[in-house]
Amino acid sequence: MLFEENATYARLHELIKQGAELRSAHLHDEVDLEQYCELHDDKLMALFCIDANGRIRVANSEIPLDPQPGETLISLVYPESPLLGREEYA
Repeated sequence: MLFEENATYARLHELIKQGAELRSAHLHDEVDLEQYCELHDDKLMALFCIDANGRIRVANSEIPLDPQPGETLISLVYPESPLLGREEYA
């Protein structure tokens, strides 16, 4: 399944309807995926990762996305995220 187990069309639609936003974050040595998720209080769904060569990896429920420093994470940030509407830290 794309993104994660409960990422149905209905759920994605409802999250966006409630105010979730697509965000990109350039990950680096000081802010990796785990820290980025903590900044958002785990209120996000990782969708894609773009590497330095512009290749896109799609998150799925079977294989971890595992973005590395220097890559860009595209995620759907839930409306409950403490950082939604504020400047990104990553």
